[in-house]
Amino acid sequence: MRNPYLCILICAVFFVCSGASAQNAPQASTKPPGRTPVNTITISAFEDSVKAGKSIYVVVYLTNATNHEIAFQRLLTGAECKIDVRDAQGNLPAETGRGYLHNGHKANSEWDETRFSPSDLDDNGVGEMVKAGQAITWPINVTKFYEMASPGKYSVRLECGDPEDPTIVLKSNTITITITPN
Repeated sequence: MRNPYLCILICAVFFVCSGASAQNAPQASTKPPGRTPVNTITISAFEDSVKAGKSIYVVVYLTNATNHEIAFQRLLTGAECKIDVRDAQGNLPAETGRGYLHNGHKANSEWDETRFSPSDLDDNGVGEMVKAGQAITWPINVTKFYEMASPGKYSVRLECGDPEDPTIVLKSNTITITITPN
C-alpha cells in the first residue's frame, strides 16, 4: 500500500518542479518592444499606365533579410495586406466589398453586411519557405479592393505583417499608377 502513495508523491513533486523550471526558463520567442523589422516589402506597378476599367496589378516583393529561412503564408488575393490607395487629392476611392472587409478603413466596429457578398470572404492561402537573403514575389489585383475606373493618378502602398514577427508591420514604398480614359 505504501508504494502506490510514494509513486504518486514522487510524480506530484516532479510535476511541480518541472513546471517551476519551465516558468523560470528564458523564453526564446520574447521580443523587445519597439523592435524594428528585419524583413522588407516593396511594390512595383505591373503597368505604370492602365486604361480605365482594366485590372490594375502591383507586384509585391518580400525580402528575407534574416540569417535563416522563414515560413511565409499569404492569401492568393493579397487580402493579408492592407492596401491603401489615394487619388491625386489624397482621397480614398470607393472600396469594393473585398476592400471594405480587408483594407482597414472602416470607421466603426459595426459591419455593414450590405457592403459585401459571401464571395468577398472566399480566399485560398499558400505557404512558402523563404531562404535567408531570398526575395519572393506575387501579384495583387488592386481593383479587387478599390473602384478605380476614374482616370487620374493614384498612389498605392501596402502594409503586411512581418513573417518573422506578425506584431511588426512591414510598410512598402509608395508607387503611382495613372489611369487613362478608354
